[in-house]
Amino acid sequence: AKINVWYPSKFHIAKRRAFFWISTADVVAASISSSGDEYLRFSSNGTAKVFLVDNGGNGGSDLRERLAYMCQTGRTLTRDYIHSVKFEATTMAIKIEVETVLERNNEDGDGDDDGIDQPPCLWTPIRCGWKWSSDGGATTDPSNTIWLQCQSFPAEPGATTYPHLAEDPEVLIEPKSTIEAQGGRPIVYDFGVDILGRLVIECNVGGQNRSISPKLFVGESIAEAMDPSYQEQSTELVLLESNNNSTQQSQTTIRVEKWISAHLVAFQFACVIVPDSISVSLSCRATFHPAQYKGAFACSNDKLTKIWMHSAYTLRACLHDFILDGIKRDRLPWAGDLAISLLSNAFTFADADIIEKSLTVLGRAGIAEKDINSFVDYSIWWIICNDLYQLYFGDMTFLRREWPRIRQAVVCLLARCDVTGLLVVKKDKDMVFIDWVEIEKFTALQILWWWALGCSASIARRIGSDECVKEWSIRQVKVGERLRALCWDDIAGLWIAAPDCPGDYSRHANVLAAVAGLNKEHELDKIARALGESEHEMADVKTPYMKIFECLALTRLDHAPLGLEEMTRYWGGMLDAGASTFWEAYNPNDSDESYTAFYERPYGKSLCHAWSSGPCCYIPETIFGVKPLSDRWETWVCRPKLPLHLKWACIAVPTPQGCIEIELSAKLAKISIPQNSKMELNGDIYAGPQQLSLSLQQATVIDEKIVKELSRPYRGWHYYREHVIPAKPNIKEYENVEMTDVPTVYQLPGVANRNTWY
Repeated sequence: AKINVWYPSKFHIAKRRAFFWISTADVVAASISSSGDEYLRFSSNGTAKVFLVDNGGNGGSDLRERLAYMCQTGRTLTRDYIHSVKFEATTMAIKIEVETVLERNNEDGDGDDDGIDQPPCLWTPIRCGWKWSSDGGATTDPSNTIWLQCQSFPAEPGATTYPHLAEDPEVLIEPKSTIEAQGGRPIVYDFGVDILGRLVIECNVGGQNRSISPKLFVGESIAEAMDPSYQEQSTELVLLESNNNSTQQSQTTIRVEKWISAHLVAFQFACVIVPDSISVSLSCRATFHPAQYKGAFACSNDKLTKIWMHSAYTLRACLHDFILDGIKRDRLPWAGDLAISLLSNAFTFADADIIEKSLTVLGRAGIAEKDINSFVDYSIWWIICNDLYQLYFGDMTFLRREWPRIRQAVVCLLARCDVTGLLVVKKDKDMVFIDWVEIEKFTALQILWWWALGCSASIARRIGSDECVKEWSIRQVKVGERLRALCWDDIAGLWIAAPDCPGDYSRHANVLAAVAGLNKEHELDKIARALGESEHEMADVKTPYMKIFECLALTRLDHAPLGLEEMTRYWGGMLDAGASTFWEAYNPNDSDESYTAFYERPYGKSLCHAWSSGPCCYIPETIFGVKPLSDRWETWVCRPKLPLHLKWACIAVPTPQGCIEIELSAKLAKISIPQNSKMELNGDIYAGPQQLSLSLQQATVIDEKIVKELSRPYRGWHYYREHVIPAKPNIKEYENVEMTDVPTVYQLPGVANRNTWY
């Protein structure tokens, strides 16, 4: 779409040839034949070679492979090209080699193939048991080839659209309002929220015979839409249709032209430039991934409710083929961003399919040549996200398919470690992101690595790889010990930025350590105080992405009120600035003129960014204490703590087991536990399905920062443990003053010296 982005990454390019393999036992088990014949039906989108793998006719383990036949198919999976492969009792497996025609070759002139439009695909009524490989022709023995589980999609025999080419549905959206600039032109159309789609311009050109060629400008802000000198996106228009309409009364011909934007554009505001005599109407064919709001949140504080709702829509707008970082730029998946959007998705849409696709496309190329998204920490985040995906969604089919890639990624990262287990970063080669801030990032990166090793062991445990569980668990312990020896300041109770940076405490390292669970119980309070208000200078986080981790860290450090206050201030600040969706970066001190600027471009900042949807996952854990303890929410914990400023709050959490519903008031919690799940609350276990009404008899702790704010007007007073005056002070001429039983400071009326106090 000619958007202005830089994307330093490597994606897997689909190969022209692939091998598909299935055992005949799986074919027989799924057979729908009424005649009893043993055969496999399939169709492909390229030249297919069918091989039968036999046991040599003697029942032994020696396998031999023979070519059954070749077939040339058409360009699409049509009913005319369905083939039947008949096999005998001695046939152990069927292998099909499919090779497609190269669609695009060296478009960018770099000498490399730029991939294909149609990767090898099979249509077959048998969905289970299939495996695939890109090198399945290297050996006749399937056991000596790396075979991966196939991903299947529902399709009819006559299907002509492949799953990866299917487009999201469109929704017609009209502008909510118009804004006239000075002088009446141009008119800015406000669509109310950020959307991604194609704008349709209908121009009533009257009796003119020539095309009027309207000009379109769009923006996520009014300023961007009204600035023709700088546009972040291509706003090229193509003529959609041109009609002549005659009116019987006037006998005149009125020509109407419809123009449509050639590319998808992301915007809230649009401006159309046409001659003054031309009337214009505008609409948008918005594209949306079909996702249903399954989660919900509301409370007695309108701003907090709006923060959750705007966060949910921000994520909603970024759901397309994958979870995109932003709809204006970069429109691509990023592994670190996914750590937040995955969690937010779990509490709003519970859309496992889009997480699966995002993880797949990010990890398919591996990290042997280049890190995921070209950042070391994003390769690490990809491993962590795979573990989080299993915890919140529990997709073992996906995990078994991706396990070889996950294991290989861990092996690659281990090979880049020093003898102590810490990752070695080559500054002339490796890039580390962590956050949009120029700081020393050594400790923060190593803490992520420690977290990822634990996630890797957890993933291996699900797969049943005891060897990997043992090795990676030992590695994690050693990394934690080494990291503590090098980067932990025991006196300050904080993580420093790097071993050679004594006294340089890292906010990012301390935040990630708290979220990952690296610290010991007695160390938590000092970190929380440092993140809140401390004499230690630490660089602030610069993005909503890292800010939500900071707020989440405060919750897990048992300082939830402080985290909730900070979250409300930060995201509420964007709402107060007019945000309809949440931004890629935010600084409360930015001026109104500079909040859209990024990358040294006046409108470079994305104002609808998925990593800013963090309140969707933060609020449930902070107010309701809800999070899974085991995969698929089979067991989960609830720790409700209604903040002092809320009268009530309620939430619906979609899970694979059903919807968790919680209503909180000052004294009562009503909890609906879905079937096949168990809730842990204050050490007690409650099995679903059931509905509970529990009394909240816990003391409410006021956060230190709130105490300081409430006590501000009274500071500077001196406290005396004893009464300042006795119960009967014997004041001259005021002898009747007695029974003084509280500390009192006073002046006598009529005393000339106003500095005399008693």
